[in-house]
Amino acid sequence: MNRKLVSVLAGLAALCVIAGIVSMALAWKRVKKWEAVQARVASNEVVRFQGRKGTMHRPEIELVYVVKDMRYRIPISLPRSFPTFDEARDEMRRYGINSAQTILYNNDNPNDILLDIDPQRFLIAPAVLMGSGVVLMVVCVFLFFRMARRVCKRCAATVSRGQNFCYACGFPLPIRVDTFRQVI
Repeated sequence: MNRKLVSVLAGLAALCVIAGIVSMALAWKRVKKWEAVQARVASNEVVRFQGRKGTMHRPEIELVYVVKDMRYRIPISLPRSFPTFDEARDEMRRYGINSAQTILYNNDNPNDILLDIDPQRFLIAPAVLMGSGVVLMVVCVFLFFRMARRVCKRCAATVSRGQNFCYACGFPLPIRVDTFRQVI
């Protein structure tokens, strides 16, 4: 592995870390827009519709919640569809009428809500991006240190850069670094 390739990898690692930090800051700004509030299920029903797989059933609920002394009533179709009515009804048991549900609403638009979602999910992708950049950076540092070693051709002892002879066997070392064999 040559120095140019390791330098490109180090640049890519730095780019990943910087992109992770920037996206983390943007995601944190987005997370601050969402706040939790208690909502009450006003109604629930199973709706039948024709899908690609034939007749499907989807649970739908209507939530009522209060934000800043304003009352909101929002209908929501749950994301999963089921082939049978019973499966859809079983999924909807969590959302019984008058049951309390914690939802997240957008401070800028209280009609915009998220149901059953953790606000920390916004931070997963930036954390993965930053973590992969840090891991790649550690690998690059290891490779740079590994490439900086000089090895004697005769006995494979590690030799410092300034030495002209191997301390272990006395073999004369070439002046150019490119002619050294690296032990992997």
